[in-house]
Amino acid sequence: MGVNTVKNPGYLALYWDKAEDIGDTSKQKVLHEPTVSRREYRLSSGSIKQIVNGINECRLVIGMNHNLYKKIKPIKGIVKIVNLFDDEVEFYGRVLSVSMSMASDGFAQEIICEDMLAYLHDSCQDFEKVPNRGLEDYLTRIINRHNSQVEPHKRFKIGVVNVPAPSDTPFRYTGYDTSWDTIKDKLIGKTNGYLVLRHETDGMYIDYLKQIGDKINGSPIMLGSNIKTATRDLSFDGLLTRIVPVGADLDNGTTSETASADIIREQVTIKSVNGGKYWLENEELIKQFGLITKSVTWSDIYSPDILKKRGQQYIDNLKSILASWKVEVVERCLIDANYIKFKVGNTHQIINAPMSNIEELQIIEKTINITKPQSVSLTVGSSNQSLSMFQLQQQEAQKSMEKVAADNVAKQRQLEEQITKASNISLLESELSQYQVQLESIAQEIATLNSEIKKLDDKKDADLIATLTIQVKVAQEKKELHETKIHETQTKLKKLKEAPND
Repeated sequence: MGVNTVKNPGYLALYWDKAEDIGDTSKQKVLHEPTVSRREYRLSSGSIKQIVNGINECRLVIGMNHNLYKKIKPIKGIVKIVNLFDDEVEFYGRVLSVSMSMASDGFAQEIICEDMLAYLHDSCQDFEKVPNRGLEDYLTRIINRHNSQVEPHKRFKIGVVNVPAPSDTPFRYTGYDTSWDTIKDKLIGKTNGYLVLRHETDGMYIDYLKQIGDKINGSPIMLGSNIKTATRDLSFDGLLTRIVPVGADLDNGTTSETASADIIREQVTIKSVNGGKYWLENEELIKQFGLITKSVTWSDIYSPDILKKRGQQYIDNLKSILASWKVEVVERCLIDANYIKFKVGNTHQIINAPMSNIEELQIIEKTINITKPQSVSLTVGSSNQSLSMFQLQQQEAQKSMEKVAADNVAKQRQLEEQITKASNISLLESELSQYQVQLESIAQEIATLNSEIKKLDDKKDADLIATLTIQVKVAQEKKELHETKIHETQTKLKKLKEAPND
C-alpha cells in the first residue's frame, strides 16, 4: 500500500513492528490512510491527546477487516501519525497495549500508544547528591543515567535548556524513582519549565524551556466562529493568603525514633529571622478572602534566611483563582487561511461574552479526532505550573510524597555518616594491628640482643657488647614509641565506637 502524497485534511497513520525497522520502507505498514475507502487501511476510530509537560497518548481502534488486525505488537511496535494538511508529525511513539472488544458491528482491537518520552519510564535513577551547577547539568545527569540503561533507540540527547535555576541551594539530589518521575517531580514541579521532545535526523533531543508556543493574534477561540461547546472552570482549591515556610528537619532524621511513622520532627522555620513570626502573608488577598493559612515545604533548605526568601517569592506570586476552559472547536484553518492551527503551548484569546470577559490563555491540552480532522477538543488555561515558580504542596498525597522524599534524604545522610564512621574504625583497627605486630617484632629483637650479650665475655667482647647495648637502647625507644601509639589508637577507637551515630 503506497503513501498518498496529496495534501488533504486528514491523518496518515504508519506502523512498524519494531524501532529498528524505521526507515525501511519495505517494513512500513499503513494503519490509516484517509484518502482511501477500503476498510483494510482505515481506522474505525482514533484520537490523539497532546499535553503540556506530559506524555502524549494515542488511542486507535481497528476492525477485524483491517489489514493489521491481530498483527500489532505491544511495547515493540511503533506508530507515527502525520497531518497531511501541513506534514506535521502529530504523534510518534510506541504501542503500550492491545485489547480485544466485541460490539454489535463485530470484533475490534483497541490500540493504546504513548509517545517516546515514555521511554523515560524504562529506567530508574540512583541516589546521588551533586553540587548545584544549574538545571542543564542536573538534566544531563538524569538523561545520561537513563541512556546507560536502555537500548539505543530509547536514548535522548540534551537540547536547549534555558530555565533559570534557583541558586540558593548548594546541592541537588536524585532518588530511586523512574527517570520520568524524577524529571516530573524534581525539575518540572520545582522550576516551572516546559519539557519538549524534538525529533531530529541525528536522534531525539529533550529541551527544557522557560516558555513555549506563540501568542496568536487574529485567530481567537470565539463564540459564533469556531466554538461548538464550552465550559469555564474556576478553581479555588489552591487558595491561601498566609503561608508557613517549612525547611529541612532540624535533627536530620538521626534519632532512634526516625524509623517510626508516627514521629514528627521539628523543621527549619523563619521565626528567628522574621521578628518572631513563622508565617508570611499577602495583605491584598487577606482583604479579599480572609485568613487562610497553609504550610509550604522546601525540604532541602537548611538556612532560615534562604527559607524566608523562597517563602516571600512564593507569597508574592500567589494567584487566587485558576481559570480554565474546556472547549470543542472546529479547526477552521483547514478551510480558512485567516485562521491558525491550534497547537499545544500557543496562547489565544478566548471570546465568549456570556461567560466571561476576553481572556488570553494557553492551550495546555489538545485532543485530535483522527477520523474527523475538523473536530478538536482543547483545554485552555493556566496549568498548575504557572501559579508560581514554586509548587504548592496543598494536596495531602503530594505533601506525603515530599515527606517521604525528605525522610529518604535524611536516612541516606545517616547511612553515609555510618559508613564514614565504620571506615574510620576499620582504618584505626588496621593501624592498631600493624603497631601491635611491630611491637612484637621489636620485643623479639630486644630479647635476641640481650641473649647475645649474655653469651659474650665482658672483657674480650667489650666493644661488641657496647655496640649491642646501644642497639638495645634504640630498640627500647622504638618499643616505647609503639606502646604510646597503641595507647593513642586504642583511645581513639574507644571514643569513636562509643560516639552516637550522628
